[in-house]
Amino acid sequence: MLAAIASTARSQVYEPPPVVASCLDGAHILAAGPSELAGLLAWLTGGAPISTRRNTARMREAERTQAVEWNRLAAARSLACSTRRNLGDRHFQCMGNYRVRAACREDLYKKTPFEANCSGITRPWRNASFSVTYVWKSYQYSHADEHLHAAAVRRLRSHRRVIVVLSAGLQEFGRFAEHRETLLHNVRDDEPWPQSWMDSYVARTSQLFQLFSEKWGRHTPTPCVVWRAQNIAARHANYSEPKHHPSAVNGVHHWLNRISIALAKLNGLKVVDLTPATISRKPLDHSVDGNGWMTARRVDALEGDVYHGYRISEIAPLFLEALSVACCESST
Repeated sequence: MLAAIASTARSQVYEPPPVVASCLDGAHILAAGPSELAGLLAWLTGGAPISTRRNTARMREAERTQAVEWNRLAAARSLACSTRRNLGDRHFQCMGNYRVRAACREDLYKKTPFEANCSGITRPWRNASFSVTYVWKSYQYSHADEHLHAAAVRRLRSHRRVIVVLSAGLQEFGRFAEHRETLLHNVRDDEPWPQSWMDSYVARTSQLFQLFSEKWGRHTPTPCVVWRAQNIAARHANYSEPKHHPSAVNGVHHWLNRISIALAKLNGLKVVDLTPATISRKPLDHSVDGNGWMTARRVDALEGDVYHGYRISEIAPLFLEALSVACCESST
């Protein structure tokens, strides 16, 4: 199977528009978000994405083998990235319920983020050398964001361009004792989302955006700070099934996207929203991407696994191009 994946990757080498190579060259991408964002960066750096399988010795050994193959896939895309660790190697060190895992992942990645230094060796990346730092982000705002901001200030001293990508979503409601993990995956349309949860979401999102829009001191130029909206999928049309994925069109995640995008613009942040692309594609359900980039997991929602199930080899180039346009098109 791995050989087939490598063959597919070699036959589909990404050809970035000029704005992408120009934007990436000399840049540092500092990213914080959940697995949706991690998968995009895994595609960019050639690192193995986060698996959704259980934490077993067999799984860990399979991921070590898989990581070697992903490095080969990176070479097939003419991209050389040196990394000190696999992007997802701490993901399953966190055990317990979803609240414990969320806090644990933020803490682990804050202490030891994923880092990659990438340089193009032939087409299509021969004119782009860049670096990436990724940390896990569960909540709209936490102390981990202050560490991320400090890291961005340090990067400003040594890089021509710093791009900060922030992303988070429904996990924020896990702060409340009444929240249930099932609400992350399959909900009724008449689910009574408490006003206090929405108040907290708006307050913490505003706190995050204010931190990354104001406190840069005398650094010029300031970073390009981008809010990456969450995946949104087309709603299923089975009227006998009253539940939907929270990331279906007009589901709670879609409304949180709308709120956070408005707040981002109000604070002068850029926005990358791939909703037109994701609603026109069907996410996988408990399957493997044909290009091997991401593993979806079984979910009850008829829309599929909206968080992990999109073909990352289709979505990641769109993300990269939108990111480059947002941060660099006006200056190229």
